[in-house]
Amino acid sequence: MFTKYDQRSWIKIEVARGKNASEYSYGLREACALPYRTVAGWVKAFRAGRNKIADLHRTIGPSIPQYQIDIVRCFLSIDRRWTVWELSVEVGISHQTVWHILKKWRMLGSCVAVFNK
Repeated sequence: MFTKYDQRSWIKIEVARGKNASEYSYGLREACALPYRTVAGWVKAFRAGRNKIADLHRTIGPSIPQYQIDIVRCFLSIDRRWTVWELSVEVGISHQTVWHILKKWRMLGSCVAVFNK
């Protein structure tokens, strides 16, 4: 099995030779189970002038403010029978954010009615 650095090095060499993604993506898909979109993305990056094959430093996305987590925890400590939709309306955040809070901070065990009624 090739490491991701081996795969990217090979893509970089092939780009330098003037080949496009469709010409060698099949071989990478067979050998490494690398999807075409991944190969095409690296080809685009190398053609745009990228030289490094290492991963770029990722910035952390916006996190959920602690006060919203505390509000959800407070509502659940008062009454455990909230649904995700009811909590999202009460707290004023999306139902996806409430679901994320429940999963990440392991509050699902303390919440009985997490699904819609």
